Amino acid sequence: MSNTLQSLSQELTSLVEATASSVVAIAGRSRRGRGFAATGIHWQDNLIVTSAEAIPPKDSLIVTLPDQSTCRVDRIGTDPTTDIAVFKLPHDIDIPPIAPTTDPVAVGHFVVAVGRDTDRGVHAHLGLINSVGGPWQSLSGGDIDQFIRVDVNLRRGGAGSALVDVQGQVIGFSTFGPHRTVLTIPTETISRVVQQLQDKGHVSRGYLGLGMQPVKLPESLGQQYGLANEFGIMIISVEPEQSAEQAGIVLGDILVSIDKQVVQDPQEIQPFLTSQNVGKVLQIQLIRGGQLQDISVTVGER
Repeated sequence: MSNTLQSLSQELTSLVEATASSVVAIAGRSRRGRGFAATGIHWQDNLIVTSAEAIPPKDSLIVTLPDQSTCRVDRIGTDPTTDIAVFKLPHDIDIPPIAPTTDPVAVGHFVVAVGRDTDRGVHAHLGLINSVGGPWQSLSGGDIDQFIRVDVNLRRGGAGSALVDVQGQVIGFSTFGPHRTVLTIPTETISRVVQQLQDKGHVSRGYLGLGMQPVKLPESLGQQYGLANEFGIMIISVEPEQSAEQAGIVLGDILVSIDKQVVQDPQEIQPFLTSQNVGKVLQIQLIRGGQLQDISVTVGER
């Protein structure tokens, strides 16, 4: 038994050491004088990826490299909705990039969160994947490709830590969610966002140009048209020259369905406004002047 545990311990140590060669420490003070700390991952092509929420909106930051030297990195772009910030390492800095996983993750897999602290160096947290699901949206509307929940604990400065499997391949990075829960931003999401930030400087979002609020529908109206809605979404503002205005949506219209899916709250509109849906034509059913109408709207970009 002791030999088995020794072997496991040594393998974990080797895994952490290999991963640590690709992570940097980020620390400093914000413009308000508050201290901040996070971990950054050398993703590829001298790009450092980290948690956007853990750092201030500065154009450049100082990072501590694996050899304890420091350098300045310049911001490429940030997508707060997926909690991803991307910085550029100087070309003369040579540290290995991470290896994104090509294997599917599953409940019960061991994982290790590997981070770096400016003062104390490398830190690691061993845990299990306890839940895996499909795509989801963050509270701010970011599209996350896969839900991965792990039971690791993160210390201060741990946001942005590389989450690796037992092969040393990176599943994503760990960050803090609501109430200090630990969330995983998977590699698929990171790769997609990094590419868009490099190409455009921002992540494309679907946009209609509407101000909306929920409103209760009269029972008679629902019965007249056989609607399943208890509520609809009233249009309270329409931006000029945006998709909704171009499609003919006006103030006072009440949306009741999109692509035959009932909508009763403005938050239910968000899944139709992903970056993948930019340019897509949506079939909207609405009530105008007590009459049910169908309108086609092309999703714009913001």
